[in-house]
Amino acid sequence: MPQHTRPARGMRDFLPADVRRRQYVIDIVRGVYERYGFEPLETPALEKIETLTGKYGEEGNKLIFKVLRRGEHETSGETDLALRYDLTVPLARVVAENRGQLPKFFKRYQIQPVWRADRPARGRFREFFQCDVDAIGSASAVVEVEMIAAVSEVLQTLGFTDFVVQLNHRQLLSAMLDGARVAAERQNERDRWRGVRPVSARL
Repeated sequence: MPQHTRPARGMRDFLPADVRRRQYVIDIVRGVYERYGFEPLETPALEKIETLTGKYGEEGNKLIFKVLRRGEHETSGETDLALRYDLTVPLARVVAENRGQLPKFFKRYQIQPVWRADRPARGRFREFFQCDVDAIGSASAVVEVEMIAAVSEVLQTLGFTDFVVQLNHRQLLSAMLDGARVAAERQNERDRWRGVRPVSARL
């Protein structure tokens, strides 16, 4: 196949059958999240460069696809925009910008593509979709459990039966131990919990 007919490295074309399969999955994800009360959000593909830089250190900055200025009056080639590399940083910007319009307790889901200037490899692409679910404005462990339940229901609805939801959340673990009436002084006994498998709620 001639090189000029291939998509850019790390990018993919999606033919009609692929698009339909992906849309089937997205429809399931959206339906489950909305049943749990999460609201849809969309943000622009492009963000100001200062919005994205510095959020994950120097390694994170290396993942940013920078966009050169273009247009009749902007020919300097300076970089002031970049493609979003995740959906979390844009969420933080939206919440900061729209505090008066969003509810204090805001549950949102977002299903959009992101771009990372990473080295392509098997199963690792420079453009891919993320399905994010977040709750802003509550420190309750119940909210965290609800998100885990929503993700689990998505996987079950898609036909997965043998999966593990892994978590890395110290406060949630403490809340679960409190609920199980484990004394606070015993929660930090490392030997007691050795071999206990951690749990995550990421799709």
